[in-house]
Amino acid sequence: MKRSLMSILVAGLFLGVSSVSMANVRVVYETKISSMDSLVQDFKISGFKDIPQAGDKLTFSVEGEQEAKVKVKFLVSGKVQREIKLIETEPGTYSGSYVVKRSDKLSDKTFTAYLTKNNDVFTAQFIPHIETVKEQVVEKKINPNYGKVVNVATFEVETEGVKPAGAIGGAVVGGILGNQVGGGNGKKLATVIGAVAGGVAGNQIDKKINKEKHYKVTVQFEDGMTKDFVYASDPGFISGDSVEKSQDSIKKR
Repeated sequence: MKRSLMSILVAGLFLGVSSVSMANVRVVYETKISSMDSLVQDFKISGFKDIPQAGDKLTFSVEGEQEAKVKVKFLVSGKVQREIKLIETEPGTYSGSYVVKRSDKLSDKTFTAYLTKNNDVFTAQFIPHIETVKEQVVEKKINPNYGKVVNVATFEVETEGVKPAGAIGGAVVGGILGNQVGGGNGKKLATVIGAVAGGVAGNQIDKKINKEKHYKVTVQFEDGMTKDFVYASDPGFISGDSVEKSQDSIKKR
């Protein structure tokens, strides 16, 4: 026996069949009135979402000719039929309700309303349909100036040039020590050599002391490019920060 597409989709919804996807379809209902001269003007059912399920209270509403007899019939499973009589709550408005039972199978059933007036019977149907839902693909615009910090590293840089204090201080100390060696011309020569050696030593000591900490911030931009930005002081960025390129630097955004 062939099963309808509606039955297969509903089976997938309630039984969790992985091969049936409900992501792009939904069940919608259409009211169909039998003829243009029908005394039924409208037929609606409320009280459920998508598909009637056990415990849902279905509310039937029929608009039509006044002082008529109105009922709604529908199959709940196999050939088992339910018939709900509606009462006229306002002139021309008929209402009734039904609570869905666990044994009811209403997933692909059509509800039919019957309005009888002077032995004439008019009908309207509430029919389920499958509607395909088109997925809306939102394209993300790429901004080459937008990116994220992927790494922050530190490194040391020796200060370029020599600070006079180190060389001069070393020369003074070296000259004093050289002056204490020997006498006469030898003493003068030792003083000069001591001053030169002290200046060189002071220079090297000063270089070792004046190492500066720098920061390298690596950013991956939305266009896929990666770039490093170097700072002489802590720029305050951490991995994961969203940033924007501004000239030759970056800023948080």
